Amino acid sequence: MVSIIVPAYNQASRLAVCLEALGNQSYRHDRYEIVVVDNGSDEPLRAVVAAWPRARYLFHPEPGAYSARNAGIRAAGGDVLAFTDSDCVPHPGWLESGVARLCAAPSSVVGGRVEVVARARHKPSAIELYDRFTSLDNARYVAQEGFSVTANLFVRKDVLMQVGLFDASLLSSGDKEWGRRARSAGHPIVYAADAIVEHPARHRLSALINKRRRLLGGRCRNASDRPGVDRRHLLLTAAGSLRPPIRYVRALRDRTDLPSLDKLRIFAVEMAMRCVDLYEALRLSVGGRPVR
Repeated sequence: MVSIIVPAYNQASRLAVCLEALGNQSYRHDRYEIVVVDNGSDEPLRAVVAAWPRARYLFHPEPGAYSARNAGIRAAGGDVLAFTDSDCVPHPGWLESGVARLCAAPSSVVGGRVEVVARARHKPSAIELYDRFTSLDNARYVAQEGFSVTANLFVRKDVLMQVGLFDASLLSSGDKEWGRRARSAGHPIVYAADAIVEHPARHRLSALINKRRRLLGGRCRNASDRPGVDRRHLLLTAAGSLRPPIRYVRALRDRTDLPSLDKLRIFAVEMAMRCVDLYEALRLSVGGRPVR
């Protein structure tokens, strides 16, 4: 039995699309369940979940997606766990491909492919181009950084329990922290290119700004050896936002698949995000609360 764990926070319409995709998997329908963990939403998600007979609804108000995933893990009845997010759309063969890769190496952790897609696939906006360029390159994360994002992750439940649950205190990068623990415990991470989920590219500047602020707050907490935000990390972030973006320019230059105009649009958004970093670092350094 496979338990698919989906943390959710508001965005009921996106959850409905995700559940429809999960309900139409090529994997045998009597061999998997869907566990949706409502992380304290204001929107009525229970009714969305109730429309799908293989889906179970859990309410877990403690803030944080990793805390919600841990609640889903505890409730899961399967011996294999598959993770995705409520704004993702798994391809029909996603579950079958991911489980097959895991069965070939039962002690491993499997990360699948995440495709960041624009609303109009052939005419992405500058915001969508930027989000595609900077987000969810799971093939690189698996090969170079030794972890998989939880938007597309497969693992046996006994392996996960041996490694331990996700660190629920982390606001971001809990997947990276858990992946490193898994590797240290002797569980290699492998890539499944045909286990595909689509993730919508952020298309609003406000969403991009919120993500940038949330990640910065999470990184600061993760970097600190004591409760609260690490001010040294904030100062380094503020200083970094003022440095010439030489590495970024080189990375854009090396992307031969991108037209020059698209590179310029991505660069313009990056400059705006550096202003966000500077503002947020200064705000947090004087006692502001990290955004969720």
